[in-house]
Amino acid sequence: MKSRTLNASNVNQTSPFPSGRERDNNRIRNRRIRVDTCNIGVYRNSDTHTQTRYKSSPFLNMKLVWIFVSLLIQQHLAARTPRIMESYFTEDYLTFHNIHRLCIVSLAFPSASSYKLLTKKYMLVAHCACKQLKSITFVPSDWSDWILQTFDQSARVSRIFTSVIATRDLQEGYSRSNKTNSLSLQLSACLGLRVMHLSTHDDRFLFQELFKGPQTRTSWLLISDDGFPGLLTSVYFPLNNQVRIANLSHDGRMATIWETYQVSHRNKPRIVPYGRWVSNTKTRAPDTQTETKEPDTRTTSGAKATNSPPQPFAMAGLSSDSEVKTKTMEYGVLEALEGDPLLRRTDLTGLDLKCTTLEYEPFTILKRQSNESVVLEGLFGNLFNGIREITNFTSTCHRVRDGQWGSVVGGEWTGMVKELSDGTADIAVAPLSISQVRSTKADFLIGLMESGFNVVLKRPSNEDYMWSVYTKQFEASIWAVLAVLTGFLFFCLYFASQRSSCEQKLSPSDTFIAGAGMIFGQGSTLKFETTSKRGVVLMLLLLQVLVLAFYTSNLVSALTVGPPLPPMEDLKDVFEDSSLTIGFTRGSTIANEFNTDNPLYQAILKRMKDEDFVMSPEEGVERVLKGGYAYMAWEYFYRMNFGSECGAFLLPPSYFRQQASIALSKDSPLAPVLNKVLLDIQSLGLLQKWWLDLDVDRADCNALVTAPIELKTVLTPFLLLGCSVLASVGVLAVEVVVYMTRRPSAFCNEGT
Repeated sequence: MKSRTLNASNVNQTSPFPSGRERDNNRIRNRRIRVDTCNIGVYRNSDTHTQTRYKSSPFLNMKLVWIFVSLLIQQHLAARTPRIMESYFTEDYLTFHNIHRLCIVSLAFPSASSYKLLTKKYMLVAHCACKQLKSITFVPSDWSDWILQTFDQSARVSRIFTSVIATRDLQEGYSRSNKTNSLSLQLSACLGLRVMHLSTHDDRFLFQELFKGPQTRTSWLLISDDGFPGLLTSVYFPLNNQVRIANLSHDGRMATIWETYQVSHRNKPRIVPYGRWVSNTKTRAPDTQTETKEPDTRTTSGAKATNSPPQPFAMAGLSSDSEVKTKTMEYGVLEALEGDPLLRRTDLTGLDLKCTTLEYEPFTILKRQSNESVVLEGLFGNLFNGIREITNFTSTCHRVRDGQWGSVVGGEWTGMVKELSDGTADIAVAPLSISQVRSTKADFLIGLMESGFNVVLKRPSNEDYMWSVYTKQFEASIWAVLAVLTGFLFFCLYFASQRSSCEQKLSPSDTFIAGAGMIFGQGSTLKFETTSKRGVVLMLLLLQVLVLAFYTSNLVSALTVGPPLPPMEDLKDVFEDSSLTIGFTRGSTIANEFNTDNPLYQAILKRMKDEDFVMSPEEGVERVLKGGYAYMAWEYFYRMNFGSECGAFLLPPSYFRQQASIALSKDSPLAPVLNKVLLDIQSLGLLQKWWLDLDVDRADCNALVTAPIELKTVLTPFLLLGCSVLASVGVLAVEVVVYMTRRPSAFCNEGT
């Protein structure tokens, strides 16, 4: 089926058409009109009837043809009045909703038997727009009365681009799928309102075949009669459909507009009033545009949705905040509801949702039931239960099968996101982080909170420095400087004593003992009378004062408030510390965020092993407290559950900050409805109240608290003292042996 674009200026200007036809040609000249059919070119005369174009013949008297056409127009004008009124209503509907693109969908041709019958009844002729067509083409009256009249009416308005999408009769079963597939491809290119006449089962079949997939979310206007509820019983109208059905009266002077939807495949369709149109003109072709009045809005209230259109029409029962806009259009007065129709469909009675969740206190608290289902409590549990009570749906919740949130592992999704994508669950109630990767498999409600991931490290304590609690006051470089300086002063003292002629010369051991005594503040019994020796002694005493002041102050503060935090500022510093292992919860969104081109993230993932992942935040914090593990925790959860844990601390930088909310299956029509209810809950202050009801224990870990010193803290100096005693005893034993070996007789004489 090919598409042709026709321009009114291309019509043969030498044809002997009467003045009415010339006026219409002038009116639509230079307007682009797209007709999606292979062999029909449509133009209208002043009496709004159709003509089929044919190849011009010099032997045909066009004046006689025109007389024949005019007589047929007058004969069938009365019978075509409802079709004309339908076109008037369509134009008012387009103008009311400010629609600029129109796609007319129809069965273009009748079956072969009815085709012969209609061509015997009458035919209309005009110049054929297709140069390839050599014979006369017949246009059935049942088709032209509605489509061509609507086509002509929309062509009168310069701002409306109109296309016709049609096919031959669909009664031949073998060709139905091919024809509807071809129509679906053409319909997918339509960017405007789809208008279709719905009166027969063939019309219903065509609509049902086209109304699938993305077409269920596009705008449709079905023009029908009182029997449309019976025709549409087999068609599924999802909750987010934008189909409106115009039920015109027998004379076409009044139209009642309805909306229909189903909350699920298992529920019956609900038909609710949307608006109405009342004609204020006779069946004539207007030449001028009338002035449009300003819209008049009012608030109404009324009746509930029904399965069949109530009579008479009433705008009652919508919601108390439904605004109805009324406008006086060119051909009638039209009143209709304003706003997104989906936001008015908050009654989900009969809908049963499958819910997946996991334990994540205080946001989701699960209470197991006998049938392996769970009852939700906590912040998100209260929110979900509130939405359920307002919209009247039912639900069955279960714990997620693999215990994970949802991430891509080995090309496959895990956790709650997987259950949403494969249909195991309809909704995931948990603070799921909203990420770009997850959005490809699920839809999210509006963000309820915003947080990021921080690195959790073990807070140092004196017990961690059992062997270095008395040496960590100075860095290794400071200890090295002190050792070199002390050795140099010892050498100076020894050199000065050796060069002095009037004082006792000191041996190396005496020099070490005297210098060490001065360093530790004990002094010496030796006399230092020369200026050089006294200068060295003063330098040793000054060094002792400085070392004692700095060392003692740091030691006292460390024993009182504990050691300082490690000198780490961000994730890079943690990665560079080989004594730490980085890990996070398996299946969390951070797994997807790390899988980027960032060199640091790639290096972390490359180093991580399978045992570095944890199944829950509680397990991650437990490994942190044992030491040697850095856990990336969701900041909100950590502060609310481990705010009183002073054994760990968070690094300041926050990574991958994202909002978190409830997730739905992809392309779920429930998202706008639940978002509206969620905003209503927020505006009422219920969400803030539930936040305040959360019981969170927090502690000031920086407060000074005096605690008894444990054995591990003082074990090191006691061990050093014990080792020193043992060393002294050993040295004494060696000295005795050596002394006895060298002078045994003297030793024995002294004993006698």
